[in-house]
Amino acid sequence: YGLAFYPLKTFAPVGLSPIYELPEEISFRAASFASSALAVVVVLGASIALRKRSPAPLVALSSFALLVAPLLGFAQVGPQLVADRYSYVPCIPLALLAAGALFIGTQGVIARVAPSIALICVASLGALTYRRTQVWRDSATLWGSVIAVHPDSYIANAGLGDDLKTRAFAERDNVRRAQTMTEAAACFERALHARAEPKFCSNLSVIFQELARLDAERASEHATRALDYARRAVELAQARGSDATEHLLALGSALLAQGAYAEALATLERYTRERPEHALGWANLG
Repeated sequence: YGLAFYPLKTFAPVGLSPIYELPEEISFRAASFASSALAVVVVLGASIALRKRSPAPLVALSSFALLVAPLLGFAQVGPQLVADRYSYVPCIPLALLAAGALFIGTQGVIARVAPSIALICVASLGALTYRRTQVWRDSATLWGSVIAVHPDSYIANAGLGDDLKTRAFAERDNVRRAQTMTEAAACFERALHARAEPKFCSNLSVIFQELARLDAERASEHATRALDYARRAVELAQARGSDATEHLLALGSALLAQGAYAEALATLERYTRERPEHALGWANLG
């Protein structure tokens, strides 16, 4: 997939994204993987067949393959399948190949206007590059750009949810705070739908606890959802055999808000034993 992805995005840089998530399953049943494999076989076969007439394509492609090999996921690092930035150095041989082909194909035809064409290309690419850098202006813009290309990205939806939640807690106007909290909840729910992560449930519990405080008419509904999400966070963590301690604070807070004092007491006592350095645990226990 990487062998096809990097040349394609280098010569046709459309649909770019700050992150391309590693799918839970990699299989030739997926069209993207099957078509990539077919493209690699066809291009490799053609370059081998033409090697005596023109060895340059095979040399350039071999050089590209060697340079990109450490980035093809033989040793997976991080949640990305591929990354735009990984193309910069490995695709230099392909750029040289394209330049050589252009030189041979246009020799004597556009020699006089070549400098002007080069200047136009550099200016255009520079303008497009500047436009692309605006994606990294802030967290909301960054994650929004990923969601525009990959709406179901759990990483992007969770990232945008975190940003909105932080902004909501900093908002002094209660109406705007509730609106931003609701937007954050929608992001975390999309992330949870894409991948069942305990931390998404904990964040949703915290958000709905705050919405219960801000929205008196639906306070009971929000409080119930907060408790449901907190319980689910703990259950998901335990089902994976991971430490559920970090989710006990949200559960204890949700139980406290519901008036389930005995269960809240036991939950928060356990949390403060495990995380004695966290002041909020002690405050809720008090």
